[in-house]
Amino acid sequence: MNSGVTPEWVAPGAGRPHRPALATPLDIDNNQQIQPPAIVVFDLSTNRQLFRYEFKDSDLPAENTPTGLASITVDVPDDRCGDAYAYVPDLTTFGLIVYSLRENDSWRLTHNYFSFNPTAGGLRVGDQRFQWSDGIFSITLSDANGQNCRTAYFHPLISTQEFAVSTCDLKNRNLVNDSSAWERFAMCLQLVGERGADTQSTMHGYHPRSRVMFYAEVGRNAVSCWHTGRPLAPADVAVLAQDNQRLLYPSGECATGGGRTCRCAINRVPLTAHWVAGPPKKKNGHN
Repeated sequence: MNSGVTPEWVAPGAGRPHRPALATPLDIDNNQQIQPPAIVVFDLSTNRQLFRYEFKDSDLPAENTPTGLASITVDVPDDRCGDAYAYVPDLTTFGLIVYSLRENDSWRLTHNYFSFNPTAGGLRVGDQRFQWSDGIFSITLSDANGQNCRTAYFHPLISTQEFAVSTCDLKNRNLVNDSSAWERFAMCLQLVGERGADTQSTMHGYHPRSRVMFYAEVGRNAVSCWHTGRPLAPADVAVLAQDNQRLLYPSGECATGGGRTCRCAINRVPLTAHWVAGPPKKKNGHN
C-alpha cells in the first residue's frame, strides 16, 4: 500500500480490561497476507499493545490455514490473567489452536468433530444459493467447576450439531505428541445434540447467569437460544429474532456478559469477501 501502513484484519476476543485479539496483516491492494497471524493483547484503559504472539509453523499446516482463523475465545481461571488460555478455531483446515499465556506457547489439536457436515453444506444468503465447507467456527465456555475446568461448546459452521469437550483436556499439550493421550482426548469429545434443519450458525455465546446459549444463525438469518440444562434437540431451540434483511448473515460475536442482555453483531465483511472472489454459487468453500 502506498501509505506505508500495514493494515490488520482483527477479530476481537472477550471483553476484558486486557483484551486479546487475532490479527492478520494484509496487503489490501494485492489481496495477500504479508505477516503470520498473531494473538495481540491490548490494555483498553490506555489503548496500548501489551504483547504480540505469532503462531508457529506447526499451528498453520497449510498455506490457506490463516484464512480460517475467524475467532478467538479466552479462558481466564479465577481472573488470574497470568494463567489465561486462548482457543482459536481453524475453519479452513479443521483444527483448534490452544495458546497458553504463562508458557507463551501454542499447540494444535485435530479431530473429525472439527470438520464440516456435507449434508448441511447448502446455504442461501439473500438471492444467492451456494455450498460451503467451513469447519469449526465458534467456541464458547461454560462456568468453571471446582477443578477450574469449563465445558467448551463448539460447532462447525457447516453443521447443525453442537459438540463439547472439557477445557482441561484442551490444555493438555501432551495430546500433540502422545498417541495414547490423544486417544483419551478423542474419547472425551461429546456430541451434545442436534439443533434442527437450517440452523447453521457462525458465532454463539453462553450466558452464565441463565445458562442459556445464544446462536447467530446464517441458515435462517436469525438469533436463537437453547437452555444448556435441557437436552439439545430441535424442539428445545427457540428463535428469538429473524429478519431476512437486518439479520442477513449474522456472523459477528454473540456477547452475553453477566447481565440480562445478549448482543449478536452482524458482520458482513466475510460475506463480502466471498462475493468479491466470485459468485458464491460457484464456490465450494474457502479454499
